Amino acid sequence: MTEAVSTTDQAKDLRRENTIAAYSKPFYRYLVLGILTTVYISNFVDRQVINVLAAYIIERHLGQSWARKSLRILVMDSPRPANAPQPQPTSDYQVENKWVVKALLLMEQNLSRPLATDEIALRINISKRQLERLFLADTGESLQKFYRKIRLSYALWLLQNTQRSITDIAQECGFADTAHFSRAFRSAFATRPTEYRNQ
Repeated sequence: MTEAVSTTDQAKDLRRENTIAAYSKPFYRYLVLGILTTVYISNFVDRQVINVLAAYIIERHLGQSWARKSLRILVMDSPRPANAPQPQPTSDYQVENKWVVKALLLMEQNLSRPLATDEIALRINISKRQLERLFLADTGESLQKFYRKIRLSYALWLLQNTQRSITDIAQECGFADTAHFSRAFRSAFATRPTEYRNQ
């Protein structure tokens, strides 16, 4: 009986030690800090202020792409009124290769500042040539062509669901200027952004 109790106690102690070790990692410390701060601050300020603070903390410690992704998860790309629509849901691409999936996630995190193929390959730790070959095999399109399609789909969603200016949408989707955005949009959807919005 005593032996069974001591084994159970040892298991509980081990679980507690593993939990403490897991939560001592930097990411979890920031997560717990964020939760505690949110609970404390939520009694005094607007929720959008909390989201901005959370994004600031995440960007400071984990980088801009994490902060942008967090804002999308928090249903926010900038301070918005209560009647604003939900952000575009993450697309469900029919891809199977793990490298292509990683590249797509990285591309979605960097819509406003599109990455070169070299940079994507470097960040996911694969050669550029191998990534291009895998991407073409899994999607039937080149990486940059697919990247542009993702950016234009997001632009289409923004046109449908927001009142943001065409210039803002072009910048948000990584186009250098409105003329370039308009040409790409017309090529993809057979209409100009302004015409689409006025339909």
